[in-house]
Amino acid sequence: MKRPIRISLVAALVAASALSTTSPHVHAAAIDDGMPDQGSLDSSQNSQSQGNWSDLAGGVAGRPYIASLSVTTNGATTQIVTNGTATTAAPTSPGAITAVISPTNLCKTGSSNNCYATPNRVGITLAYVKQAGQLGHNFSAPTATLTTTINATSVFDMTIGLNTV
Repeated sequence: MKRPIRISLVAALVAASALSTTSPHVHAAAIDDGMPDQGSLDSSQNSQSQGNWSDLAGGVAGRPYIASLSVTTNGATTQIVTNGTATTAAPTSPGAITAVISPTNLCKTGSSNNCYATPNRVGITLAYVKQAGQLGHNFSAPTATLTTTINATSVFDMTIGLNTV
């Protein structure tokens, strides 16, 4: 009597092992690299809890900014931002190279839930303009023709002005 149970149990374990090692068919999706531009991050946000630069004490004029930005590719340097300030307009032409500074943990005006006096982190993202108001950050497969060549040899040089943060 014990022997048939053992055989059945072994057969069930072998079948379970075979099933668990079978790989499912996975189809890789294209990378969606869309993100908001600096103007969107400077304006009022629709989030219920996360603030935006407009919620910073002193407003957008007090946020960090790109003071200078250049990229060198194959020995040729392209200056993108020179003497930038918090009010320097970001490029809007498709393919233009830019950088975006975003706040993290900045309290939305009127909220008192987990608030910080200033953002306790900022994010800096190098990007390109996909279309007005929309940026991309996947330089290996851009969805717009870049106005400046970016490849594996490219070196970005950036200075951030911290302002009041």
